[in-house]
Amino acid sequence: MQRKWNDERVIEMANLLMVIAPDQFRDEELFVTREVLESLGHTTLVVSSRTGKIQGVKGGSTWVDTLVSEVTPTSFDGLVFIGGGGTNVYFDDEDILTMAREMVAAGRVIAAICIAPVILANAGLLAGKEATVFESGADLLRDNGALVQDRPVVIDGRVVTGNGPDAAEAFARAIDSLF
Repeated sequence: MQRKWNDERVIEMANLLMVIAPDQFRDEELFVTREVLESLGHTTLVVSSRTGKIQGVKGGSTWVDTLVSEVTPTSFDGLVFIGGGGTNVYFDDEDILTMAREMVAAGRVIAAICIAPVILANAGLLAGKEATVFESGADLLRDNGALVQDRPVVIDGRVVTGNGPDAAEAFARAIDSLF
């Protein structure tokens, strides 16, 4: 499904901000997570570092009208980072890392799935916390002080992490459980 989010009222109504890579996000992690969250009553806004049609790893696509730089993250109740091969563009993006830190400082829910928990680790948000990640990111989390767990989904405080596409539904339900 393609959505256009040009209407500022839609942005104001969304309670969860979902960040995807500008290319090669993981389809199930966006589509399943968003579908479950919306079925549970949440409203979502998908943003990226570029606008237009964005292609997923598995061939799906979504339309993004709003740049991540155009939103004030703390005006949302939660921030969700979606994984996939293109997510590494955010690993050392200081604006993205600052956004994640601001959400935690504001007491908001923050979540990341697949390889995206590396963003949280690089922001210094997983030190001493239990977290999970796609197996290729486990050492990066450990290097940043995370207590890596071999579970599909981990909740530690207001932080939710998921280890990949098979965990998308449980990941969404874990996010919802914090509201």
